[in-house]
Amino acid sequence: MDHDTLLRDLAMVERHVALGAGHVAKQEAMIAGLERKGHDTVNARTFLTTLREWIGADARLPALYSG
Repeated sequence: MDHDTLLRDLAMVERHVALGAGHVAKQEAMIAGLERKGHDTVNARTFLTTLREWIGADARLPALYSG
């Protein structure tokens, strides 16, 4: 894989991580609102955990490219 392709792929991963962080923040706010209203948030918290795991995996990709 050439250098330009690696840089393009890395930039894409960084964009995806940033988007994912925004999704996590939105999900956290939605869960907090549900909890304030007394709703069950077990499934929402499970989804949030999964989302964080996906984002964590994406966030580790740049280190794999450079190492």
